Amino acid sequence: MKFSAWKKQQEKPEIVTQYPEKEGLPVVFDATLHRTDLISWVSEHKPIIMKELSRYGAVLLRRFEVNSIEGFEQFVAEMIGQVGKYIEGATPRSHVGQGVYTSTEFPQEQEIFLHNELSYTLTPPALLSFYCITPAREGGQTQLADVRKVLSFIDQDVIYEFERRGGWSLHRSFGFGMGPSIQKSFGSDDPESLTAYCKEAEIDILEHKGSMLKTRQQRPVVHQHPNTKEDVWFNHAVFWHPSSLPAEFQTTLAQSFKVTDFPFATFYGDGTPIPNKVIQHVRTAYREAEVMFDWKAGDVLLLDNKLIAHGRKPFSGERKVLVAMG
Repeated sequence: MKFSAWKKQQEKPEIVTQYPEKEGLPVVFDATLHRTDLISWVSEHKPIIMKELSRYGAVLLRRFEVNSIEGFEQFVAEMIGQVGKYIEGATPRSHVGQGVYTSTEFPQEQEIFLHNELSYTLTPPALLSFYCITPAREGGQTQLADVRKVLSFIDQDVIYEFERRGGWSLHRSFGFGMGPSIQKSFGSDDPESLTAYCKEAEIDILEHKGSMLKTRQQRPVVHQHPNTKEDVWFNHAVFWHPSSLPAEFQTTLAQSFKVTDFPFATFYGDGTPIPNKVIQHVRTAYREAEVMFDWKAGDVLLLDNKLIAHGRKPFSGERKVLVAMG
């Protein structure tokens, strides 16, 4: 990614602000001399950071003194405030600190496609933050896409068909030997607690027998950003569509299960299958909006989850990136 940069002397050491050409992502605040304490600086410059975040949706803080996980927790407390639990989670991750998790523990040879975190929930996190402890030897970039742009690249006929059919819906199946358990995803497998949660979260329980659970939730594909009031493409319709699975997984699952019994599967809101060609069209829109950057040790990334989709490229070597949301 190419950056055009300007420098502004604020206090020693100098902070360089880098603005991507053509309003790409992210905006970078670079502490060039490594000795700037992250927490002190963001506390003083929070209005500037939030102004850039509201415009671009992504801010990267580079070469600051972070002081490992404890420093990242302090950053999260300052910039995000109330952290959220990973409820209705769908991918494996480990809890490592106060509201801090490992990024998705997914096979490193596979890409994690662009998505907005927990878009299928009623109250998805507003902000996400990532902290790179160890960058990958090769690859492992976090790709980003402005979902305002993604929406602009999708044909109106495609959007209309989604809206005509009630948006999109997500079917989830638990206890079939794949995907997270009920306990892991919902934080409890108590039938009464689960029923109460699903009612409040507008999730239909289709079947529940012991450790076996099938659910369905219906959501709009286009949302309005709560602050900017702009329309955004905000959903997991592509991410969990059967055609997005690796080919060998598609074949294996199809031999043993109906699509509605897959760990995850997306449909139109009325339950009609979404054609592969529609998903491919939307997938291409994400790709057209995609930008990415290489992580450096100590990098901290702040995202507006309603403006920016994120993902992960395949990688080799060790890679350790933490995440917090709220």
